[in-house]
Amino acid sequence: MKNGNINNIGQIVKAKTNLTLSPSSSLAHRDLQELISLRTDPEVSKPVSLVRYGNSWETRCEAWQKLRNIGPERNGWADALKELIYSSDGWGRIFAAESLSCYSSSAEDAIPVLVATIEASIENHSFDWARVACGAIEKYQNLKPSLMEMTISALLLALDCQDYNVSGYAIRALSRFGKDALAAIPRIIAVASSMEDEIKDIFWSFLRNFHPSIQDPVDALILATTSSDPKVRGEAVCEIVKFRDASYKAIPQLLMLAADESSDVRRFLGFTLGKLGKRDSRVINVVRVLFHDNEASVRLAASLCMSEIVCKSTLEP
Repeated sequence: MKNGNINNIGQIVKAKTNLTLSPSSSLAHRDLQELISLRTDPEVSKPVSLVRYGNSWETRCEAWQKLRNIGPERNGWADALKELIYSSDGWGRIFAAESLSCYSSSAEDAIPVLVATIEASIENHSFDWARVACGAIEKYQNLKPSLMEMTISALLLALDCQDYNVSGYAIRALSRFGKDALAAIPRIIAVASSMEDEIKDIFWSFLRNFHPSIQDPVDALILATTSSDPKVRGEAVCEIVKFRDASYKAIPQLLMLAADESSDVRRFLGFTLGKLGKRDSRVINVVRVLFHDNEASVRLAASLCMSEIVCKSTLEP
């Protein structure tokens, strides 16, 4: 990675985390400067000092690797790393947050730094560090809502970055959050659909981690239609049609969306039922309901749907 990119990422991460970080409960009741004088194991304090003050990139990276390997059993390890997060430069914060993640430690302190690392890395097209940050986030679970929201947003950004290695790490991390990350399912399927078959199959295999009921992408999209977010429900409805005959098992769940509160979801439903072209009494009855929808765009979608169903059934042998 070029020195310019290294500097840019560090500066952006520091600026972003200055705005978002708030000391966790373990830090809030003491002055940050006191942490420097904590009784810390020398095996910890030496690499911490090198991460902070090392005069070369290589020196700082070597110290980071030592900190990762030392772990929380050494006295002062976690507090020393959290002190780096709150008082070091951007790269000191990144190295500290990634080290904490190796032991799923101090999410409240580490996650904002890892999120900023994804954002800064993608902005600077330094995808290796976006991958590292996604891999670090994957080690956390049961995040509080505010951390979960920023984490999923950053992982969706990584998913869409057009580097399949970063996308793969983002998908794996998202799948660890299960139903909290339903918004990712339609996006994962859209991204995977443009990949070569081998990579596509790997991406789709992670969908099973979202819920035990998922056996294939259609099952995942059926689950996504239950999201509380109408945008996610609409995206899921649109993606289902890509799977042709395999999509037919989604029809019972799709028909329930005729009463969805979002007119966009109802409109997408009309278009999707038309493309599936399944002519049976349940589908026809729902399309007739959509004919009388309050929204003109939904009524238009229903009309086009019925035309496609009639046309396809006429052409069938």
